Amino acid sequence: MFNQLPYDWRRLITIQLKLAKKYLPLGPSIIGLGRGEGILLGECANCGFKVIGVEVGKVASQRAKLRNIEVYNGYFPEINLAGSYQLAILLHVFKHIKHPEAFILN
Repeated sequence: MFNQLPYDWRRLITIQLKLAKKYLPLGPSIIGLGRGEGILLGECANCGFKVIGVEVGKVASQRAKLRNIEVYNGYFPEINLAGSYQLAILLHVFKHIKHPEAFILN
């Protein structure tokens, strides 16, 4: 799947993976909010990261599950996910949050 993506997408995913590998310890947990079909989370999982996703789109959530990604359909933080995460990915999501300060603090 990754090799079939447009060049710019592959490049951005590769850059993000390099940053995660550089700054995170081995075996960290990553939560992805608004992760669509799970392409980035799938690549993170392939690199040894533990991943979980939250996606509002039902079809996108189903496609992410086909990639064996644990993904929940709905909104965060309404979906209660216990645990801690070393990285939260909110690409193209953060701009939609009404109260970003409260979101970060929670």
